[in-house]
Parts: sequence; C-alpha cells; structure tokens
Amino acid sequence: MKLTIVGRWGAYPEKDEPCSGYLLETKNNKILIDCGPGVLTNVQRYCSLDEIDYVIISHFHPDHFTDIYSFQYASMISMKLAKRRPPLKIISPLKDNKSKEMKYGEFTESILYDEGSILSLNDVEIRFSLNEHPILCYSIGVHHENKYFAYSADTQIGHNLIEFVEKADLFLCESSLYENMEKEIKGHLTARQAGNIAHSANVKKMILTHLPHFGDHEDLLNQAKKEFIGDLYLANCGDVYYI
Repeated sequence: MKLTIVGRWGAYPEKDEPCSGYLLETKNNKILIDCGPGVLTNVQRYCSLDEIDYVIISHFHPDHFTDIYSFQYASMISMKLAKRRPPLKIISPLKDNKSKEMKYGEFTESILYDEGSILSLNDVEIRFSLNEHPILCYSIGVHHENKYFAYSADTQIGHNLIEFVEKADLFLCESSLYENMEKEIKGHLTARQAGNIAHSANVKKMILTHLPHFGDHEDLLNQAKKEFIGDLYLANCGDVYYI
C-alpha cells in the first residue's frame, strides 16, 4: 500500500495545505480517506479525480468531509463527458443522517458502514471501530495482503482503540493537542496519548496528523516519544509512505 498525505490540519486549512485527507493506493484501488476543505484541490497533485474509486468518510465534522460535495459535481461532469464510468463510491456512517446526502443521483453511490462492518474493496478489506468523539466517528483499518494500516480519525482514549490498531504496520493518529491540554478539549488526543496508544498497541510506525494551528509541532513529536520508541513522523502534505 502507498499512503500520500493530502491534508494534515484540524479545524481549517492553512495556505496551500488542506484539512484531513489521505490517499491510499494499491494495485487495484485508489481510496481517499476523509475529504476535508482543500483536499479536492490537493489530491489532484497525485492523481486524477477520475482515478479515485472510493472516498471513506470517518465522520461528518466539516474539517473531514465538506469537499465531498464538490467531488459529487466532479463525478457528475466526468460521467457526462464519459471520463468516469462507474460512479464515485462514497462510504460513510450508517447512523448519521448526513449519509443520505452522499447519494447524488446516478453520479455517486452511497455505501454505509457501522461498527463491525467489513467491506471488501477489490484487493483490500476495510474495518471500522467506534470512537469517543462528540459526534459519530470511526477509526478505519485497512488490510491488504499481510499488511495493516490503521487511521484513528478523531478520538479520545477509550472504547477499543488500542485493540483495533494493534500491530499496525502504519498508524496514522490524530494529535490535536499538546500534553498540557489533556483535559481542555474532549474527543481529541494529545501527542503523548497518541504515543501511549501506539506503544500499547505495539504498532511499527506512527504518523501524527490533524495538527493544531498553534505551538511548535516538534513538541508534539517529543511528547509522543515519551511513550513510543518506534518510528515516528509528523504529517506533511505530499509525504509518501509505503506499507
């Protein structure tokens, strides 16, 4: 699997750098995981929109999904021009009413998931785990051949997150907060908590993402290193990781 960091910011995009969006590629798939503000522009640096088979939405907070509406229009235009044949497939949470908006005529197909759902998409298997977050949100796990990629989406420590990401070859984990902010904002992780999860789950590599718009991001790395001694990276737009 090949993972490209399309966007890395929480809350709102920075200049030329989108919110959450990650392009996962295998031989038979191009899957966009989350589609926050700015992602639709930036992902075209790495592939055509018509090449993307699936978009997986972890939850319906604006910084994770709002570019999907423009993607629906893009799919419509491409299908009318015969550039895209199968409609864009949008995968989103079953129990959120916004999932009803993911179906856009004949131009997108809506696929719904819940905790425990297992989706087979060509050569990958996708699983989902419910997170602790103010709205319905899921971690996403992708199995391909003998490799495992896990994405935390937005969460605080709880439920079965450690078990879900256990032994991941690559763990993409939110790091919205510095360690002195642990009790200030619910539903998000500090960098040190992210490191603790990675350590407890025995993951091989971790990338910190969903970054704050303040402070020194090097401090996030240093705080995560207090708990996790494996390979650790800070998400940067355009970075590529092979799993």
